[in-house]
Amino acid sequence: MQAWLGLPYSIRTGKPAWERNHGSAFFDYLQNHREQQAVFDAAMTSLSGPEAEALVEAYDFSALHKVLDVGGGHGTLLASILKRNPTLRGGIFEQLQVLESARSAIQCAGLSDRCEFVAGNFFDSIPEGYDAYLLKYVIHDWSDDNAIRILRNCRQAMSERSKLLLMEMINSPVASSEVAAVSDLEMLVLLGGQERSEQDFASLLGEASFRLNRILPTRSPLSILEALPIVSESEGG
Repeated sequence: MQAWLGLPYSIRTGKPAWERNHGSAFFDYLQNHREQQAVFDAAMTSLSGPEAEALVEAYDFSALHKVLDVGGGHGTLLASILKRNPTLRGGIFEQLQVLESARSAIQCAGLSDRCEFVAGNFFDSIPEGYDAYLLKYVIHDWSDDNAIRILRNCRQAMSERSKLLLMEMINSPVASSEVAAVSDLEMLVLLGGQERSEQDFASLLGEASFRLNRILPTRSPLSILEALPIVSESEGG
């Protein structure tokens, strides 16, 4: 609420009111306040269940062998995918303080033998060796420059046959839903991010050497944006 009270500041400057009010960036603040981190994680998990089912229904994961959920939280999405696709293996890439809870959740789901856990920061690098990279509610958190940095790290980790799956709301200046409009402001005041249009996503992906292949709507507010690597001559042999 304190951040939302700073909405005029964010609109004028494009900067997150949260950082101005609390003296640190949103995720840095959570990392240093474990009780609030736990509340935030629980809130995200409560949203993830129905959305995960909708995403799994909308996309055919059966042809894939190994998927990485980048910023995968407590593993709700990956667990839903693995349950639906018994031959698939997966990984969760998260900050170290989140992985402990993810391990516990995946173990409770009986999926530990098909899941690996990798600690790291997606601004530094992203693990190689997966044929699909999933980013749910990641890109909307960040400015264009930071979003491109994350996407470029994904591209660096991927082979020419890998797929990138962004799971985000599609916003439009002409036909914005109430959910997307409110979330757009929420991203602004908390993080300096935004909800984006199809054209916005295509532009970001192009900057990171991807092409937007298709967009799949789901019965949730999220759509799945499937992007494929643009292959250089050296990669193509």
